[in-house]
Amino acid sequence: MPNRSRVIQILDVTATVTWKPMKNLRIRVMAPGDVRVSAPTRTPQRVVERFVRERIDWIHRAESRVRVPKPMGEEEERAARSRLQLILDELAPVWIERLGLSQRGVRFFIRKMTTRWGSCTPSTARIRLALALGKTEPRLVEYVLVHELTHLFEGGHGPAFQARMDAALPDWRARRKALNRLSPR
Repeated sequence: MPNRSRVIQILDVTATVTWKPMKNLRIRVMAPGDVRVSAPTRTPQRVVERFVRERIDWIHRAESRVRVPKPMGEEEERAARSRLQLILDELAPVWIERLGLSQRGVRFFIRKMTTRWGSCTPSTARIRLALALGKTEPRLVEYVLVHELTHLFEGGHGPAFQARMDAALPDWRARRKALNRLSPR
């Protein structure tokens, strides 16, 4: 069954709701005016609406915190890609070895991404990183790199994943928090 979506209006918040196979309701503020809600497939719309209404103050605070960078021009894009590649060339071999992975097996790709900083396909050991990371601090790139490499061992974000992250990068939560103040666009 394909995911279904609908736009809802709760007070002054317009949100796009997507029902899909998942366990919990989730709200993401992508930018001011761009609120997305993910809901388990069988969740009634009235439950989603109540969920959003109960979190309206949080949504307003999140909208005021999100910084949306202006789109990169061609030259800025080239510079960000080059900078990210240099950081990757330095950090990836170190972390691949530190985590006990095979250097030849992991492949990295830099992509324009609008909603994520990175993604990983464990079956092919392919890791995609957002081009916008090239405009951030190397410590934030390192966090995303380690996060995605950890997915080669642990598929979700549960206790086992968090334990691996704690062992590899003890301050990963602070780095994630700093990164979440930015937008991958």
